[in-house]
Amino acid sequence: MAEIKPLGHLVAIEVLEVESKSKGGIIFATGKNAEFEQDACEFGRIVEFGPTAFYGVTGCIPEKYPTGHPFHSMSPPEIWGIKIGDTVEFRRHEGKQSAVKGKERIRYINDTQIVGRIIGEVEL
Repeated sequence: MAEIKPLGHLVAIEVLEVESKSKGGIIFATGKNAEFEQDACEFGRIVEFGPTAFYGVTGCIPEKYPTGHPFHSMSPPEIWGIKIGDTVEFRRHEGKQSAVKGKERIRYINDTQIVGRIIGEVEL
């Protein structure tokens, strides 16, 4: 199976699957409407960072911190507050969906378009 490696400042995020029915059994969407709902999802898990993700972003340059500062030895994504496997929130319809078969739920998103890290379970 193909491997996903974002380039530059992009971050690969696996979009969380949107539930198509409620806990009570009410169906929200089917067919094209279900696809639209999935495309509109705003939550995902970080799969991979591009090699320059968050480099140059204000506050995310480890070398600018004194040697004894904790940020000096951290990667820019860690300084931003995220790591691979974290669940994050981003803007609706953000990024480019992967066209690789079997990786259609992966989106390439600009690093600074990640607006929040989710702690705990996300209810979709």
